[in-house]
Amino acid sequence: MAQRSAVVNVIAGAVVKVARGLNRDFGEIESLQSSPKGPSKFAAAALSRAEDGLLRELTRVRRGHRVIRGDMALGDVGEPAWLLAPVAGLRNFGRGLPWFASVVGLREEGRIVAGAIYDPLRDILHWAEYGIGAYANHQRMRVSAHGAVAEALVALAPPSGDTAVHAAWLSTLAAKGALTRQTGCSALDLAAVSCGRFDGFWGAGVAPVVAAVSGLIVREAGGLVEAVSPTTGAMVAGNGFIGRDLAAILSQVARPPATP
Repeated sequence: MAQRSAVVNVIAGAVVKVARGLNRDFGEIESLQSSPKGPSKFAAAALSRAEDGLLRELTRVRRGHRVIRGDMALGDVGEPAWLLAPVAGLRNFGRGLPWFASVVGLREEGRIVAGAIYDPLRDILHWAEYGIGAYANHQRMRVSAHGAVAEALVALAPPSGDTAVHAAWLSTLAAKGALTRQTGCSALDLAAVSCGRFDGFWGAGVAPVVAAVSGLIVREAGGLVEAVSPTTGAMVAGNGFIGRDLAAILSQVARPPATP
């Protein structure tokens, strides 16, 4: 059984506590679907409550840390910082789709030293510490052992609104023989790569916080992560074989624009 450090215990305690409210809010979403503006406003309020809750729990323990939220650039500053994406997969949450997560990480001296992706509906904490390994609750995670894109199951997160790039990605992967899935939550997709359920991930517009924390978890699970285009958030991840192949394929396809 994995022994979690004090930092991981703080992160775990924060996301589990906030999840009580998130799960309660999610239970209310279905009744709001008949209202054009109801779900989006409610989801935004739920996001705000989740963020406030995480900040309250985390800063109670580490008061002097900077806070980097969602789509904020991480920058090169070496000061300690909490990284927060309280509801990754917010559109799923707002439509009553049970595929969303809370993402929290700690950066010290320019490095992500610990992080977690918490699936509140299934009560699964995907977490990792630099140099220690990656775990789902207390079970060690490993990336898959598939060695070719032709036998891979790849999570796809194409840029929203760009149908040409979307079509190019799908056709390129289909031509290579890969199967694809689009779930709407890159954080849980990357957690699934760490567990070996997905063999790879190919996405655009991934929020810096999600990319950084998920990247730590994938790497600690033995995987490969490449930011093919840091300016657009395009990235690939997978085991060593498929991750490299996806990066090579992506470099030959038109680089996607940043998603709003």
